[in-house]
Amino acid sequence: MPSLCSCRNTYTLTACPRSECCSTSITSSHSTSITTSHSASIASSHSASITSSHSASIASSHSASITSSNSASITSSYSASITSSHSASIASSHSASITSSNSASITSFYSASITSSYSTSITSSHSTSITSSHSTFITSSHSASITLSNSASITSSHSASIASSHSASITSSHSASIASSHSASITSS
Repeated sequence: MPSLCSCRNTYTLTACPRSECCSTSITSSHSTSITTSHSASIASSHSASITSSHSASIASSHSASITSSNSASITSSYSASITSSHSASIASSHSASITSSNSASITSFYSASITSSYSTSITSSHSTSITSSHSTFITSSHSASITLSNSASITSSHSASIASSHSASITSSHSASIASSHSASITSS
């Protein structure tokens, strides 16, 4: 697994000697959570897919899979978990990226599996946009990142979804997307 960038500062993206330093990441300095009392989904009711030659994709209509030609992993330096039976949370405590050296798990009310081989591909460098009326897209020319300094949470009494009624995709030229409806699996070559 590629190490974090050590040029200048730990997470700097300028003057990086290695290409993995300039990838994208969903990062939070303390915590990031999407929680609901009944259901939480980064998903689409019909279809959502991202496949790329270098990044990862989580896509589903009734299942979710991460596939990439090089690497795909949801990992974090402490813990990263997507859990749902009536609730779901995407959280990382002090790491950069949804990444984990200790544990990475996706657990859902239906099914969940994580299999991956190399590095993080849910990563980004610059901007973050989550917008939807009928669809949800996080798109960027180089990166899509969900970053925060202390905490970011989406909570609702019935449902919390970064989703759309027909499709939900996080797409970028180097980024990835997370979307699922019933089950979840992460696989990478």
